[in-house]
Amino acid sequence: MVEAIVDKYSLDPQIKFHIIQYINEYLRYYNTNDLNIFYSNNSRKMHWNTLSFKTNFIFNEIICDLMNKLEGKYTFMNNDSCINFNMDDENILQKLNNDGYCIGHIDKSMCNSILDGMKNLSFKERSTGRIVRYNSNINYQDNCAWAKSQAEVFNIPAVQNLVCDHKLLNIVQNYFNAKPILTQTNLWFTKNINSNNKVDNAQLFHRDFDHERWIKIFIYVKDVNIKNGPHVFVKKSHATVGTVGRGAFVRESDETIKKNYPADDIITYIGKSGTIIFEDTRGYHKGLPVVEGERVLLQLEFAINPSYGGGPVKINNPVKSLKECKQKYPYIFQNISI
Repeated sequence: MVEAIVDKYSLDPQIKFHIIQYINEYLRYYNTNDLNIFYSNNSRKMHWNTLSFKTNFIFNEIICDLMNKLEGKYTFMNNDSCINFNMDDENILQKLNNDGYCIGHIDKSMCNSILDGMKNLSFKERSTGRIVRYNSNINYQDNCAWAKSQAEVFNIPAVQNLVCDHKLLNIVQNYFNAKPILTQTNLWFTKNINSNNKVDNAQLFHRDFDHERWIKIFIYVKDVNIKNGPHVFVKKSHATVGTVGRGAFVRESDETIKKNYPADDIITYIGKSGTIIFEDTRGYHKGLPVVEGERVLLQLEFAINPSYGGGPVKINNPVKSLKECKQKYPYIFQNISI
């Protein structure tokens, strides 16, 4: 099976050998339910990063093919969706494949529920490590604060309903052509507290490589204009290494990106509360600094393997949709405990 999957692609024989080695090692742990051991190897991330770039991202597609063979795909019910697009599912998939991103919208009431739930969350300032509250009366010392606990974020009912949306799950599965796994649920806010703060790494163009294959979903919880730190993505840079191609761990300047990609392909997402962005962050992306106001962002991540997560997220008050999805789609929600 392994050789047949790899042989579909035209690759250097030595590269094929290394990919087959990688997959065979993966299968040894997969067959004994010990994938946590496989992914706890500190060199693993560097390994799949190298294979991805040496194969112009073909390695990522090979792993999707493998997981399709091993796990198959789910059939999702045609439930009402909380996400609105100006295109049908076929065009959504085409847009993701061609451009690396697709934009929809969720109702503002869902964002208001997330904002209300944020009042009970603890946030950690990125540079100081201080624990703070959202919109508290304290003097923030850092521009950005992340939710301290993904479990706290996931316990917000609106977040649970969003990740259980069948349209959302179907889009992600179709993009992988394999069952997805929910691997991350993050929430953070960014303000302009100290304009002298050093530019954050996330404000330089970069590629993510947290998994062998993944997609991230960004939700603007509040309106984002050009001064609120909008997200920026380089259209089509997800599909090939491109002319830069220096790997996932290199931050690129604006000048380098502008030199290597057409200006029309550098997309700045301006959007109202409820803007939802599906994005393959293999492509170059960054966040612009917040000049005024604030940006509040919810981020979901789906991947085709659990990778090196910190164990299941415990949900204390699961909503009906999550209980149903956990039962029907256990593979997707294997990192969730209810």
